[in-house]
Amino acid sequence: MSFPPAALALLVVSAVPPATAAPPADVDAAVGALVEARVDAERAHLMRLGVWAGANVVAGAGLLVLARPETSPLPTPATALEGFAVQSLAWGAINLAIVGIGLAAAPPPTTTREAALQAEDDLGKVLWLNVGLDAGYTMAGAALLAASTSGAAPAEQWRSHGAGIAMQGLGLAALDVIAVWDSGPREEALQALPPAVR
Repeated sequence: MSFPPAALALLVVSAVPPATAAPPADVDAAVGALVEARVDAERAHLMRLGVWAGANVVAGAGLLVLARPETSPLPTPATALEGFAVQSLAWGAINLAIVGIGLAAAPPPTTTREAALQAEDDLGKVLWLNVGLDAGYTMAGAALLAASTSGAAPAEQWRSHGAGIAMQGLGLAALDVIAVWDSGPREEALQALPPAVR
């Protein structure tokens, strides 16, 4: 039976009696397992983002074909979808580029409890910043949707672009909240480890 790295690290931490210090080798092993878990989690987050981005590119391209009169096979082109399709394509392409850059970047070596804690804290700050930005995107999309009902013209385009932006904000927020939720137990496990004695 095998355990994921984070689970092994938590087992090491829980096995140390509160009144005694963990041997340096045990601390190093737990830190190494938690660092490996963080790197794996970052890669998994990028892969989820890549799936979301790829789906948006494919869907956006298909909807754009249906929306434009010169390409649509429909008797009446679905012009109301054009803004939504453009937003899906644009956001998908940008996020695919972010995924490519992220996967190509080698994570910096982290060998100490303090460095691992700092890396986990930095990751959490970036993720929470992203959640805030995602909320902003969603509100911007909602503002465009509201404007489409308040006299902004052409209302169809305002509504279509607004829906596209709001959907991107909500989708990205869901992905970032999953990553934040995943980061918490690793940071708690690192904080529970005593500093290694050198």
